[in-house]
Amino acid sequence: MQELLYKEVAGIKLIYSSIKKDYPDFYQLAYCLTTEEKKRIQTYAFSEDSMRFGLARYLLRIELSKILNKPPSQVYLSYTKYGKPYLEGYKGIYFSISHSEEYVLIALSSSRMGVDIECIKNIDDTMINSQFFTKEEIRKILYEDKTNKIKTFYSIWTQKEAFIKAIGVGMYIEPSTFDMLNEKMISFEGKKYKIENILDIPKGYVGGISYHI
Repeated sequence: MQELLYKEVAGIKLIYSSIKKDYPDFYQLAYCLTTEEKKRIQTYAFSEDSMRFGLARYLLRIELSKILNKPPSQVYLSYTKYGKPYLEGYKGIYFSISHSEEYVLIALSSSRMGVDIECIKNIDDTMINSQFFTKEEIRKILYEDKTNKIKTFYSIWTQKEAFIKAIGVGMYIEPSTFDMLNEKMISFEGKKYKIENILDIPKGYVGGISYHI
C-alpha cells in the first residue's frame, strides 16, 4: 500500500486514499473486514463501487483499531435509525466517510462532524434545482460562467452534504432549507456547526467539512 495522505482541519484528522494506489490485497481485507462487509462488497454491480466501499471500511477499521487498541475485525460498528455508522459504547470518537471516483476520505474527530468529497465533473442545469439549492444559491450558480459555475456548484454541494452528515439525519432534512452563501454557522438541536470547504484536497476534487463547535 502506498503512503496515505494525512491532513488536518480544525483538529479533525483527514485521511485520503486512492483505490488505484492503495487498495488492499485479499488477505488484508480478510483480516480487517467483517463477514457482512465482505458479503456486501460482492453485491455491487460495478467493481469500482465495491473497491471504494472495501477501501473505506478497511481504512476506517485500521484507524479505529489504533485508537481502541483492538484488531480491526473486532471493531464493531452500530447504526442509527438513519443508517449512520457509529461506535457504540465509546464517547468522544466520531468518524465520517466519503468517496468519489478514485478517492476515499476518512475523517476522525473527538466531536461530531461530517465530510464530503466530490470529483469535479461537468454539470447540466437540471442538477441545479430547488430540491437541493435555495433560490439565492441557484441564482448564484446560474450567473457564473461555465468554469466558475461548476466550482460554485460543487462548493455548495459538498458543504451541504458535510453538514447533513455531521448532524446524522441523512436526507430527512431538506438541503434547500439552509443556505451556504450566507450561513457558515448553523444551529441544529441546540448545537452549532461550522461549515466550510476543504482547501487542501487532491487535484480535481472539491471537499466540504462541517463540525460541532
